[in-house]
Amino acid sequence: MEFKKQEWTQFRNMDTLTQKAGVSKNDIPKLVAKELTDNALDITDNVDVQCDGNKLFVWNGGTGIPADRIAELFSINRPLVSTKLIKLPTRGALGNGLRVVVGAVIATGGELFVYSNGDKYKIDSLDDGSSKVMYLDHYPISGTMIELSLGDYPIDDSWAQNAVYYNRGEKYKGKTSAYWYNSEGFYEITQAFDGTVYDLVSEFDGCTGAKAGQIAKLFDKNYKAPNLSFEDSESLLSAIRDHSKPVKADRLGEIGEITDTFYSSVSGTYVLPSTKGKLSAEIPYKIEVLISPRIYSQVDLLINKSTAIKSPYLFTEKKKIEIWGVGVHSFINCFDNIQITINVNSPVIPITSDGKEPDLTLMKESIDSAIQKTVRKFKAKNKSTSESTENIGSQKAVVLAHLDGAISKASGDGTIRFSERQLYYVIRPFVMQELNKELEYDYFGTVITDHEKENGNIDGMYRDCRGSLYTPHLHQTVPMGTLTVEQYHRPEFIFNKVLYIEKEGLFEILKDVRFPERYDCALLTSKGYASRAIKDLLDLLGETDEELEVYCIHDCDAAGTMIYQTLVEETQARGKRKVNIIDFGLNPKEATEMMLPVENVEKKGAASASSLDRESKHWLETNRVELNAMTSPQFVTWIEEKFNQYACSKIVPQEDVLRGELKNKLTFQAKEKIQEEILQANNYENRVEQYLQPLIGEIFGTNLSPIVSKHFETQPADLWKAPISAFAEKMISLH
Repeated sequence: MEFKKQEWTQFRNMDTLTQKAGVSKNDIPKLVAKELTDNALDITDNVDVQCDGNKLFVWNGGTGIPADRIAELFSINRPLVSTKLIKLPTRGALGNGLRVVVGAVIATGGELFVYSNGDKYKIDSLDDGSSKVMYLDHYPISGTMIELSLGDYPIDDSWAQNAVYYNRGEKYKGKTSAYWYNSEGFYEITQAFDGTVYDLVSEFDGCTGAKAGQIAKLFDKNYKAPNLSFEDSESLLSAIRDHSKPVKADRLGEIGEITDTFYSSVSGTYVLPSTKGKLSAEIPYKIEVLISPRIYSQVDLLINKSTAIKSPYLFTEKKKIEIWGVGVHSFINCFDNIQITINVNSPVIPITSDGKEPDLTLMKESIDSAIQKTVRKFKAKNKSTSESTENIGSQKAVVLAHLDGAISKASGDGTIRFSERQLYYVIRPFVMQELNKELEYDYFGTVITDHEKENGNIDGMYRDCRGSLYTPHLHQTVPMGTLTVEQYHRPEFIFNKVLYIEKEGLFEILKDVRFPERYDCALLTSKGYASRAIKDLLDLLGETDEELEVYCIHDCDAAGTMIYQTLVEETQARGKRKVNIIDFGLNPKEATEMMLPVENVEKKGAASASSLDRESKHWLETNRVELNAMTSPQFVTWIEEKFNQYACSKIVPQEDVLRGELKNKLTFQAKEKIQEEILQANNYENRVEQYLQPLIGEIFGTNLSPIVSKHFETQPADLWKAPISAFAEKMISLH
């Protein structure tokens, strides 16, 4: 026998209500109070929540609910309303809130009353999922109030009170943005919207009045939005974007700083690609972190200023705090117990259930950055006695004792990036003052590197360029530092191999014989041990879809083998390499077979790579051979033999890529040919001269310096050519 069950029936049973709500039975009362409070706060800031443990009262000073809509709003069988499908950085994002509230009342045998526009009503649910509204009496209260009980379940209003407490700072004042929807998401809006295309367009930021009418001209004036095909809706979304601008994260609203807390924020954008369409969604977000002292450490997560149904877990061990879960993962070094509150402001929060359990993986790095910035501020002003006592006695101890405060100072309290050398100059005076010793920069760098291996990268710090990347075919050499790596994008189908070379001088030999071009191989160096930027670059390259092979060559000595080992090793700060790296030598066996000049090792006992066999380790204890011991012909022959034996073939993209390139080339050449023919046929050069002739007098009769200077008052970052270009555009438009 086959049974059919409608979705709304899951709201009236506690065992299935938990699936729709996303919380356990014990948390249902907290969620009910929160949902009612969230809805009230989305209407007005004038909200009051009262609870005695058995009854809950949530009042808002809004305009009230029309009597003929109460039954519909408080029914569990109603569909999601289109206004809830509209993406906004508000609390009630799914439209399930009131259904959870009513379902909890039904499942627990509780009671529900609505006070609106001076009247009191009792809500009774019927077997078909609808609700019956019974008028009870006139009640002299303005706005709207919800009163409910949940049978024998005690009501906890802590989440609701949190929502009221954090309802401060700035709110988003705009409409929904066309950039917050991908092709599929916008199509779903059109199918659920009860109105014309013009009405729908008017719902979007920057598209009111005449502009909405202009966009809606793509269709008949009264064309109904649900009648749009997928392709039509995609064209409409593109048109709305053409007439509006993306919403910056700063417009989304914020809690802002609160007295006696430490505060930081980080903004960003993530992309939700379209599966079957062309347009991806671009979702802005603003992460806020507030930290204050507490008897025991705790972390709370807010979504658009309201408590999330699930927060990350927090684990403490000695001085360390680990935060993980819902896509968040951070490590904190802190001697004190702290309350960490994370607020995510965004119009779209990826979720893992109907009950709005968040998945913040796409914002993970920004959340970690905001946490670290705020912790540094807290520690800089709350250094405990135990920390100060423990970190006295050595240069390393002094550096680490003052590290957090120095980071805060060097970065302007986390507002701007800073270099490792700047951090050194902030800390150096402390070492001199406390130990009467000069802090050497190289030693400082070692302390910082060891600290990051154990605790993760210092947020906001960059390192100067110490190496370079040569790209074949493009003939570009790019310095490799933290900032340049962050901005680097791998060119498509240009190289599928990278040769890491200990010595940059060998680049010129390989470039001279066109080795990089013949093997589609980029040349990479860090002048010795791979810097952090180099390792970041290799990880970045390894995340692309194109294949990539990386090879390492180095001197035949203990230090050379360690260059390879440190290039591939895994640390806490950096996990396993995302690309395979192969050691090409020079190794002792081939060095001796090639009869290269062997040098004696002056400083014996240096560590060599753990991957070497015993015989090679023994040989390297007393001998070494440099790559430069090879002549240029020997070196080229040696590396070519390696590549011919082990490396992958040259790049031949897939057929669709080849066809696309052919089409692009043909299009470009055809455009050039046709353009030249059109220009010649229409006497182009003479017409330009004739057009400009009346403007010559204005050019020489206008004082341009004041125009440029005035432009700089509002756009100080522009080059002087920008205001000249704008003035030229204005002259042309008026001519």
